[in-house]
Amino acid sequence: MIPTTHLLATAALTLPFLSGAGPGAEPEFDASATFERAPTIGQEGDPGGDEKDAEGEEVDEGPRILDELATRGLMVRYGHAEHWTMQCLVLLSLGVSWHPQAAPIFVGALEGKEPRVRAFALEVLHRAQDDCLACNATPELVTVLIEESLKDRDDQFAARAEAVLGRIFPAADVDPGDRSKWRSFWRDASETYEPAPWVAPPVDPNAPKNTVSGGALDRAMDLREAGLELCFCIDATGSMGPLISATAGAAEQVTGLLNGFAPDLRVASVYYRDEEDMTGAAKVLDELTNKYSKVFKRIGNLAAEGGGDIPEAVERGLEVALDRKEVGWSLQTNKLVIIMGDAPPHPPNVPRAEALATQARERPLGFEAKKRGTGSGRTSTAAPRPFVISCIGVGQGSVESRTEESFRRIATAGGGIYAALSVGAGESQVRAASRGIVAHVLRMTFGERWEREVGEFLAIYFDYLDREYFD
Repeated sequence: MIPTTHLLATAALTLPFLSGAGPGAEPEFDASATFERAPTIGQEGDPGGDEKDAEGEEVDEGPRILDELATRGLMVRYGHAEHWTMQCLVLLSLGVSWHPQAAPIFVGALEGKEPRVRAFALEVLHRAQDDCLACNATPELVTVLIEESLKDRDDQFAARAEAVLGRIFPAADVDPGDRSKWRSFWRDASETYEPAPWVAPPVDPNAPKNTVSGGALDRAMDLREAGLELCFCIDATGSMGPLISATAGAAEQVTGLLNGFAPDLRVASVYYRDEEDMTGAAKVLDELTNKYSKVFKRIGNLAAEGGGDIPEAVERGLEVALDRKEVGWSLQTNKLVIIMGDAPPHPPNVPRAEALATQARERPLGFEAKKRGTGSGRTSTAAPRPFVISCIGVGQGSVESRTEESFRRIATAGGGIYAALSVGAGESQVRAASRGIVAHVLRMTFGERWEREVGEFLAIYFDYLDREYFD
């Protein structure tokens, strides 16, 4: 435990993707920032993402243009999506250029009653390349932008729609902000209007097939098919009260987002202190269950107490969290343990914690992990799934150096991600930390391969959430 006197007088988050938050202020989301992370373990082959040169550096090949086949594939996935989270991820997977076969999806999304899908649809249109927007702007899409989106109660949403219309019709004699004139413009223009023709991208015979496989969408499909089991392993010593409150406060968003990708989501919690603070140093608070509110309520009621010196029994917390009998793990499900604390293990026990993480990755629940697939994120549901062990270090402004070092080592051994979080005792600080926990958990669930896509998803989600657009 870090002594309480050393902790938590500020609301500033050290989340790498949240910035600009001063005391009492909500943080601004920065989708371009990165985690400290370790290579994802569990699939063989190319992890996907951008191409790399001979020295391993990423090569910017420019925006990807989806042909008709790839676009149709995404339309099928959108039609099969049963939850708004999956629908929004499919929309983002269109990128910045796609075939106009997708235009009906946007019409339906903008006309629909689900505000989150509506928001993502408009944002994807806004970021589309000009030529893509021109050929996707069917009369039906233009009509819904003018008759529905421009009249939205959220002024920023309406302004976004106006910007999209301005790019579709750059020669329109409509002053910015004068949204009422778009109706009269369209009344005159609609009789002769036709969208721009689709121009197929040049075919490169050496390029990989333009399909919809790969990326965050395949990882989401794997979560849907194989399920997800998530265990929070929480330091419950005296200084951790604000983190415990923040974790409980993140409950609705964490489970709402994850359950959309993994309908069979189960959540558990384990807490740990130190050997002298309680017998065994660690206990299961709730075994894996789909009764999410019960789990987070019990986390919120957890007493933060004990801890005199700085190190704690982190390795005991991880050992209990990995116990199949105690927690109820399934062999063939995606399994994620997130350690959250402000103190390192005792120095002699750091190798033990690393060994536990390594064993969980290589021999989950005593079985050899089978690495299958080619980096798509999907593996055979019959294969024993490795654990992924990730860590969130907690501190004031920055995490205590020994905690940071040991948590990174544990995350690396467990094939997971390390992230840092600062949380204070005030209501606004706890609320900001809850936001950080939501973002960290989602990124840790998808893994570093799909960090960019998840960052884009979270940036849009948090932007509209802060504006209370989803209420």
